[in-house]
Amino acid sequence: RELSRAEAALLAVLPQAPARVLLVAHRGVLSTLLMETLAVPLDELRHWRLGLGSLHILVARDGRWTAELLDGHDHLES
Repeated sequence: RELSRAEAALLAVLPQAPARVLLVAHRGVLSTLLMETLAVPLDELRHWRLGLGSLHILVARDGRWTAELLDGHDHLES
């Protein structure tokens, strides 16, 4: 499959990145990266509504990505 520009950029940065990476991006870019890294079908992704300012924690293990948190909002509640 052909990589999106967002995924290609992320994959280019990750090899030289530290163990933890903070990515700040627009909702559309995040949706694309979540779909591609987590192998979510486009039809399912259309039902997701990522909140503004939401947090997503992805972990790479053994060459696969898993989500520890998707669309977290606890940090916004005070």
